[in-house]
Amino acid sequence: MNSIIFFILFNTILTKFYVHPSSLDHSNLARALNNDRGKKCDKHHASDADCYGGKCFGVHVGRCMCQCVKNRRCSLDLHCGLLQNACDLKTGRCKCENAYKMLGFSSIKEAYSKFCFKKSCTKFNENVECHGMACGAGECRCR
Repeated sequence: MNSIIFFILFNTILTKFYVHPSSLDHSNLARALNNDRGKKCDKHHASDADCYGGKCFGVHVGRCMCQCVKNRRCSLDLHCGLLQNACDLKTGRCKCENAYKMLGFSSIKEAYSKFCFKKSCTKFNENVECHGMACGAGECRCR
């Protein structure tokens, strides 16, 4: 008796959720084989490649976002736009220029002219390439 119930349940599940490969068109078959089913073109991304056939739009997409504000109150680098070593714990203020100098720039002006919103990055390497700051993301627009 149990085997009959199991067979009926198994057959019901199989027929309800199984899609035979011959019923798929080529684009759906390719998506199924690449395991892209469920991935959508609706999130924040840093490149067109992340948009699954869509296009990535935005300002400074895939560039280091320098958002440290001089003398802003802080207790963590988070409050200084995530710029590493920007929060001076003694004064509780963001010392952006000092942090950029520690990275090898002679001034904040040089950092902005050579690095900020110019340095290429991805979400996977932003911590290293952007020295803690975020990599600019865009919005995917689907086709």
